Amino acid sequence: MVAFIGLLAYGLTTSAPNRIGPGSQLPDFELTRLDRDGVLTADELKGHPVVINFWASWCIPCREEADVLQETYEEYRDEGVVFVGVNIKDSIVGAKEFIDEFGVTYPTVRDPDEDLARELGVVGIPETFFIDADGVFVGSAAGRPLDKEQGVQRLGPVSKEVLTTNIDILLRRT
Repeated sequence: MVAFIGLLAYGLTTSAPNRIGPGSQLPDFELTRLDRDGVLTADELKGHPVVINFWASWCIPCREEADVLQETYEEYRDEGVVFVGVNIKDSIVGAKEFIDEFGVTYPTVRDPDEDLARELGVVGIPETFFIDADGVFVGSAAGRPLDKEQGVQRLGPVSKEVLTTNIDILLRRT
């Protein structure tokens, strides 16, 4: 019984992600861009409200929300809002095909070792994070959990309403 309780406690503490909390700073990062040559760093995002979306090309909910993300980006980019797509658990070829297929024009990077995903506490994909112009985490959004496949939790697509509500909050904070 003691061994069972010990294993249960170990499982609960090691499987729970370290989730970034409201008021926390966006961690430093430098990730290779998929949309063009070069890297994107956290420093380049300073001074802008930021929407960070984690996705993979094989993820059905990611495909379902791709048009909404692109459309919302186009609506808010002139107000200084920066979108960043972060590709995880995917091939470079699949990721680039996704970008082309959905006409993604906002900066898109790869997080191959999932360092940024781990630091933010990503629990599944797709998942979207909202960071204010001071680099402070405001909140996150994901659709309802759908299922688990190959050890990866897949979440539902983010809605247009959730995106615009959170972006409006970011803009009011600037």
